[in-house]
Amino acid sequence: MAWNANKDLIVGNDLWLYLVDLGHGASAVPMTYAMATGATAKPIAYATSCSLEISAENLEAASKMSCRWNVSRQGQGSYTVNADSLYCLQASAAENGAYTIDDLFEHMVDGDNIGWVMAKDKSEDCGTVGGPDPDGALYWGEASIGSLSITGGNNEIASSSITLNGSGQPHMGND
Repeated sequence: MAWNANKDLIVGNDLWLYLVDLGHGASAVPMTYAMATGATAKPIAYATSCSLEISAENLEAASKMSCRWNVSRQGQGSYTVNADSLYCLQASAAENGAYTIDDLFEHMVDGDNIGWVMAKDKSEDCGTVGGPDPDGALYWGEASIGSLSITGGNNEIASSSITLNGSGQPHMGND
């Protein structure tokens, strides 16, 4: 079987971060329930980039029996999801079914977790959001909003960024 870069690789423009409202306070549901019941996954309006970083602590396990070589084991894992976007008016984003930083600000202030899905978009049309493609790369989980920032530089379009701190294990695929 030959490699085919035109079919095998995902262009960064096609990899999207979608967010899922899990509810507020005591009425909040876990992401696994939201996925099973078909919750709506919405993108961040005017997103420019997204990333997922998974890491694990390193546990030192060296002893006299390991001679002069270090021995380590994988410890507790954690992950962050980051996204950057252009800052936009809330009304415009709501019309198009997308989250704005203002929406996410409310979740952060309220202390609510939010679901996330990172996947290839199923729309074939540029500028149209079709939602997560279940046949594309699909990572998902639940997270708290760790940081939010809005930046307005001189003679630039205002931008925003968000960092989600993973809550529990991240998942891959449709499990």
